[in-house]
Amino acid sequence: MGALISVGVMTIVVVINFSYDIPVKLFSIHIVLFSLFLLAFDGKRILNFFLFNKSVPALDLKPVFTEKRNRNGALIFKVLFIASIIIPNTVNTWSWYQQLQDGPERVPLYAIWEVEEFLENGNPVSPPVTDDERWQYLIFEQPDRAVLIRTGLDRDQLNTQVDTTDQTITLNLQDESTFFSFEKRDSVLVLTGEREDQPLTITLHAFDLENFRLIDRGFNWINEFPYNR
Repeated sequence: MGALISVGVMTIVVVINFSYDIPVKLFSIHIVLFSLFLLAFDGKRILNFFLFNKSVPALDLKPVFTEKRNRNGALIFKVLFIASIIIPNTVNTWSWYQQLQDGPERVPLYAIWEVEEFLENGNPVSPPVTDDERWQYLIFEQPDRAVLIRTGLDRDQLNTQVDTTDQTITLNLQDESTFFSFEKRDSVLVLTGEREDQPLTITLHAFDLENFRLIDRGFNWINEFPYNR
C-alpha cells in the first residue's frame, strides 16, 4: 500500500519538478524507481486487480528464515537499521528546531534588515535599476551566519562575527572580509565601514515579520477568487 501511494504521489512530484525546474529531479525519480522496485514482485497481481478485472488470491506468505536464531538476527538488524535512520534525523531536526525557537536570544541582531539608505563616500548609491550590487536585505537568522540579498536578487551566504560589546561586525564571503562598526536603535541599524577604501554608511530598518503575506492574510476556508500574486 505504501509503495502504491508513493508511486502516485511522487510521480506528480517528478512532473512538477521538471515543469518548474525544481532542483531535486533525480532524488524524486529515485523514490519512484524504489517504489516500482518494491511493487515489481507483485506486478502481475497488481495488474490483474487494477486493470484486468481478475481475481487475486491471497499470497501464501512464508518467513524468509525458518530457524529462530536467524529470525532473531534479522529482527535485530531491522531494528538497528531503522534506528540508524530515525535517531540521527530526529536529533538533527530537534537541534534545528531549537535554533529557530531560540533565534532572537542566540543570534545577535536577529531580524530581516531592509536597507533604507546606502551611502558611499557620503553619496547615496543609485537605485536598484542602475546598481545590482547595492544591498537590499541583510538577514540574521542563524548563529554566526547571515544572508545578504542585493538589488539584483543575488543572494550571498556570509560567515559573521558579531561583537555586541565593541559593537562591531565582520562579514566574510569566501576570501573577502568586510568590517563594520554598528549602532542599533530600536528597529534601526546603522553600519559604518569601508568598501574599496571608500567610506560606507548603511542604514537599515527591521522588517516587520507580521507583514509577511502568509501571516497577515490569515486562514480562509473558502476563497471566492484565486489568490495569485
